[in-house]
Parts: sequence; C-alpha cells; structure tokens
Amino acid sequence: MNETVDQAGTPEPKTEAEILVLATAYIERMLAPSRAFQLELEKSLAPVRRVLDGVLQIENLAKERARFAIEVKRSFEVRDLSQMVRQIEEAKNKIEESLAPMIVARYISKSAQEWLRANQISYADATGNFMLTSPSTSTFLISDSGAKSDPWRGPGRPRNTLKGDSAAQVVRAILESSPPFSISQMMSLAETSSGVTYRVVDYLERENLLSIENIKTNGKKKRIVTNVDWRKILFAWSKDYSYQRDNSVQNYIEPRGIDEVLKKLKKINPEEYVISGSVAANRLAPYAVSKQINLYARYPADLAKALELRPVQSGANVQVASTKFDVVFARTTKSNGLNYASPCQIAVDLLSGSGRNPAEGEALIDWMDDNREGWQRQRNDLLE
Repeated sequence: MNETVDQAGTPEPKTEAEILVLATAYIERMLAPSRAFQLELEKSLAPVRRVLDGVLQIENLAKERARFAIEVKRSFEVRDLSQMVRQIEEAKNKIEESLAPMIVARYISKSAQEWLRANQISYADATGNFMLTSPSTSTFLISDSGAKSDPWRGPGRPRNTLKGDSAAQVVRAILESSPPFSISQMMSLAETSSGVTYRVVDYLERENLLSIENIKTNGKKKRIVTNVDWRKILFAWSKDYSYQRDNSVQNYIEPRGIDEVLKKLKKINPEEYVISGSVAANRLAPYAVSKQINLYARYPADLAKALELRPVQSGANVQVASTKFDVVFARTTKSNGLNYASPCQIAVDLLSGSGRNPAEGEALIDWMDDNREGWQRQRNDLLE
C-alpha cells in the first residue's frame, strides 16, 4: 500500500497517538538546544485517558511549570473550535482546573491558528506549527512555524482557497446579498455552476465565515445562508486575490493629474472600464488625497490611447488592468458620468494593495458597515 508523505519524507500520521508523538517531538526539538525547558508528556494516567488525550508539562530553569490539557483531532474545521475548547474546559476541570487547553492535530490551518492565537489557546500539529501559552505564568509564550499548507492533503479533499475568477463571482454574490438567502438564489446572482458555488460555500462554512440552515419554504427544503461575516470574508478573499498579482497591470502617467483622467473618462462608454482603488473609495469614504487611479478595462490598450496616457516604468499615476475576472464589471455604480466598481471589489483591491491602501480599505469597510442598504441586496425575494 502506498504511504502518503510530506515534502520532508515524513509519513502521514494515521492515528491520534502518532499525531501526538509527532507534534510534541517538534516542540521538544525546538526547545532542546536552549536547555531552558524540560518537557514531559503524560499519556498513561488512567483518569486522563477517559476525558483527555494527554497532559503536557513544561518546566523552565526557574522551576515554573505550565501544564496543558491536550485534545487530539485528526482534523477539524474552524467552526468546530469553540465547541472543542468548551469540551476541554469541562474535561480538565474534572482532573486539574489549572490546566491550559491545547489542541493537537495532524495539520492546523493558518485561519485556525489565527483563531487559536486570538483566543489564547495553545496548539500544535504534526508539521511543526505550535504555540504554547499558559495563563498561570507569563513566562510561557513559545511558538514555532511548520508547514504553510497541509502536506498530506490529497486529491478529492476540499479546496481551502478563494482563488480564481469563479470563486470571485461566488464571493461577490455572497457579500452583496443580505442574509437570509437561499444558495440557489445566490447561485443565480453569481452565474456560477453548482459545483463551484457549493465548494466556496462549504469552505466559508468550514472556516466559520457563514452559517447555513436547512429550512422549508413553500413546502420545499432549501439550504439557507442565515449569517455572513462579510468583513472576515473580505479579508480572507484579499489573501487569495490581488489587483496587482491576479491581473495584467500597465503603468501610465497623465502629466496633468488624476482629475484630467476623470474628465476624459466621462467621454468614454462606461461599459468599457470601471474605477477601483483609492479614487473609487474616496467617493464613499474620504481618507486622503489619491495619488493614483486604478482602472479595469475591457480593452486596456484602447482605453490608454483614448485617455492619451504615456506608458512609464515608474512614477505612474494611472494603472490599467486587463482581467479575466469578469465580476469586476458586475453591479457597478454610475455616478456623475463615471463608472465605479462595487464597494466589495474596491475594498478587496485596497486590502491586497501596498502602502496606505489597506488602511483605505478598512476605512471603506467602516463606511460599508454603516451603509449596508446601499450596497447589499435586501432579503425581499432572496428566499424565493
């Protein structure tokens, strides 16, 4: 039988016991050179075995001890973490209340690590990712990084990404619909296949970024999205999509400035371009004077010629992107003779940008939070 191994040649741990041994071995290996800590793993205590998978004890040179109540899982989703931590708390209180909860798994995703860090919960996985923190002493805050992706994830397992133009269509449809709404209704708005749609929805549900319930409407059972954490989805999407990285962007200069570009754009068919970035965000949530205008164009070379732009290698105040992401042209806003991208598109473009762009993106998101009815479809017909 073929055995799955990671890039370092480590066989995939098949049992919870193997996962625990590998994860604690990484911790011990990292701590050993300093000789400042002693690590002891208790796996054989009868009372522990019935309610926990083990207790990890670390002692420093000052004889301070941190003890961790371990729960081992082969795998889990971010949505499961709250319940897992509650179960550990209930279990450890039967043995030793001072134990700090600790999650151990084959692989812990970056989003799960972020959740655990934010909630000050210790964790470790079989690739070397770990963080130990104990409320009993401030001395113990130790961490190290292992694999950035699951080295043992084979074909057929769920994809953990929002990359690609089809995913972008689904994400935009979810963000721009006010829950509750049916998945079929959202699929119609996204104009995507059921396979792509359910892959993205399932991923967001696993990451605890949206909630789904099965309910009956008009005598039919439907999957209904009942809650969307749209802020976190935007940030998650910005890690997988970037204006600069995912499009072919050309740099230009208009010597007379951005206002001259806007003046000329009013004479161009608004269906041929869309404005994003700082200029588009400032229309809704003024932040600072824009130094550059970011455009998407159906025919970039023609648009640059019509605007009489000069190509440059550096110092550009105009960027024109050719894109395969047709969704950037969807649900735009025409105002004062200009065509602006959806607030969701503007926000993700800024969040994934450089310099002050991410701060501008967050300012726009704050505006979006106060003006939901201005950019989200309200529920009226969303359950039909």
